[in-house]
Amino acid sequence: DVCDYIVIDTGSTLDDVNKAVLNSADRIVIIQRSGELADAKLALFDKQMMINELREKLCIVKNFVMQGTKGYELVNVPVAGEVRGYGNLSHKDLLGCIEQENNLEMSYLLT
Repeated sequence: DVCDYIVIDTGSTLDDVNKAVLNSADRIVIIQRSGELADAKLALFDKQMMINELREKLCIVKNFVMQGTKGYELVNVPVAGEVRGYGNLSHKDLLGCIEQENNLEMSYLLT
């Protein structure tokens, strides 16, 4: 193997390339942002037929969580954590800082 992890930031459309990436992934982390437009996009994503086949691979990280907001909920998809802020981040340990300052488990995302 060349590397242990590959992170791919896809667009929000489910074109053939994105479908192929999602189908070949071991874990799919959906970054969910607060807001009406983001909720509408996630709801459309949830209605795609292929999502039921991928549901076991999915988890959500709620990004820029605002207190008191709930957002669209994907049924039977675990929330790996919430990022409320990024604080004073060191580039040496970016993931560690985010994990420490928020309710987020990096190990869950990487297994």
